[in-house]
Amino acid sequence: MFKNNSSLSAPLRQSIAAKIRDLMRQQGLTTETAALNMGLEYSNFYYIVTGKKTPRLETLIKIANGLNVRPEHFLNDLPQPNSAAKISSLKFNILKEIDKLKLPEQAFLLNVLKLRNVKSKI
Repeated sequence: MFKNNSSLSAPLRQSIAAKIRDLMRQQGLTTETAALNMGLEYSNFYYIVTGKKTPRLETLIKIANGLNVRPEHFLNDLPQPNSAAKISSLKFNILKEIDKLKLPEQAFLLNVLKLRNVKSKI
């Protein structure tokens, strides 16, 4: 029915959706009225407003025009990526690089890391 965007874009979708809902509330617009005024299909607009779909640029411009704001209004103050996700990504990339090493090199690297860990505890 709609594209399931990656988990990395979930905070973006939710931020845009919240800003749209806030502007609609301020202007006393329902989802149906807003979609009609913007020339958007109700179902498409509904998925955007509920944060289930990220709007395409053309759609974001229509929404901005319909709510009397500039398109960049929706891109200001975006949530920062989760630091845990960054660390997980970094760990994954490190492990991927380690897998490219030959077994003796992997063993050497593991010993170096163990020694470093012991020294940091002292």
